[in-house]
Amino acid sequence: MRAKHPLLFVSSLAGFVAMAGCRQDMHNQPRYKPLAPSDFFGDGRSARPVVEGTVARGHLRIDKARYTGKENDMDVTEFPFPITRADLLRGQERFNIYCSPCHSRIGDGNGMVVRRGFRQAASYHTDKLSKAPIGHFFDVMTNGFGAMPSYASRVEPDDRWRIAAYIRVLQFSEDAKAVHDANIQSKAVYLNIPFFIGRALIYFAVWFLYSHLLTKWSAEQDRTGDERLIGKMRAISAPGLVVFTITATFAFIDWIMSLEPHWFSTIYGAMFIIGEMLESFAFVIALMIVLSKLSAIKKFIMPQHLHDLGNMMFAFMVLWAYLSFSQFLIIWAGNLPPEIPWYVSRLRGGWGWVALTLVVFHFATPFVLLLMRGIKRRAHRLFRVCLLMIALRLVDVYWITEPAFFGQNIRIHWMDFVTPLAVGGLWLAVFFGQLRSRPLLPMRDPRLQGAPREMVAF
Repeated sequence: MRAKHPLLFVSSLAGFVAMAGCRQDMHNQPRYKPLAPSDFFGDGRSARPVVEGTVARGHLRIDKARYTGKENDMDVTEFPFPITRADLLRGQERFNIYCSPCHSRIGDGNGMVVRRGFRQAASYHTDKLSKAPIGHFFDVMTNGFGAMPSYASRVEPDDRWRIAAYIRVLQFSEDAKAVHDANIQSKAVYLNIPFFIGRALIYFAVWFLYSHLLTKWSAEQDRTGDERLIGKMRAISAPGLVVFTITATFAFIDWIMSLEPHWFSTIYGAMFIIGEMLESFAFVIALMIVLSKLSAIKKFIMPQHLHDLGNMMFAFMVLWAYLSFSQFLIIWAGNLPPEIPWYVSRLRGGWGWVALTLVVFHFATPFVLLLMRGIKRRAHRLFRVCLLMIALRLVDVYWITEPAFFGQNIRIHWMDFVTPLAVGGLWLAVFFGQLRSRPLLPMRDPRLQGAPREMVAF
């Protein structure tokens, strides 16, 4: 027993010494602070350069084109490795994560952050980017471009090539928007080309039929004085208002609202119809004022007529403003992603100034002027207000339609001026040709016989 105790003591002491020797605090070791001077090295620097030829793990890049997208300072035109279906699927996944918020999933530059007011992103479907070499997209993802930052730290080089491959697939897919967009696919039954053309033919056929019958019976009454024709015109005119409202609503939805198929508004048709009525009143009043100075109709145009017509134009102007503001208020307050981008693109990038111009000169200014009795009863003053309404109505239509093509960017083209002049000039030529062939006053209308001039209305 006595011999075992010294042995146990010695072994315990040896174990303790061994354990104490294994512990070493790293913070107690001699070290240099970063960039601190050193007397140990001949250059006096504590930080030592990397040994020549050393490459960090994962950064051995022998193939320069694969990691820069360039060769001889030019964008490469071919992929550095074969692109497989798995690569495209991986590229689509990375594209939807990093690129679609700005460029959208179909690459049209109208992603969700853009529709929420961010700077307009580039569309991959423009001629410039469609013809760009594949290395251009890799270079932009690597180094950034404009407001777009570099994604080199977030996306590996090979994944950048896979994203570029998927972008090229989007560009090759001419119908990418329709194919990949469930919203558009759900409306394909209505928005397909044959049905679209068929509806347009129906609209024009109905409008032509009504205008033909009313013009025919009006001319016939001038020749014969048959009072039954007045009843016939009334009989089709009353339901004709309903027919016109329905056909015009669908026409404006087809021709203008369908330019942005993701967006819709139940007020849209009524807003356009009232705007059309407002412009019609402005045109008719201005034409009547001009003709009153050039023909015998002058003795039948009294200040009371101008006053009443000015009031009608005022009423439609207020109704147009009410519908326009109601649509804006409901959509802006709702702040829903499918709806709010329509106004965001029309209130930014310069379009906001156009909207302000419409508020001031298409509503506020005419509102004040048409409240004045002296304006409405004096032909030359009312004529200027009518010209203002016609001009601003054209600006309003331009403000509604143009952002559907270019988003928040205002791009003025010479065709924007030539097209309204050409189409409007053709319509005016036909209109004045028809007007010249008919008397300006009803010839045998019994309602005019014996009526005082102040009470005669056309």
